[in-house]
Amino acid sequence: DDTVTVRDRDSMQQKRIQVSQLNNFLQGALKDS
Repeated sequence: DDTVTVRDRDSMQQKRIQVSQLNNFLQGALKDS
């Protein structure tokens, strides 16, 4: 289904996101840290 599961290390929350959105998701997560 072209999705991946991303887990927040600290909160253990999981999100399913499209592979095509992975780059944007990671850039946003790194910018916020």
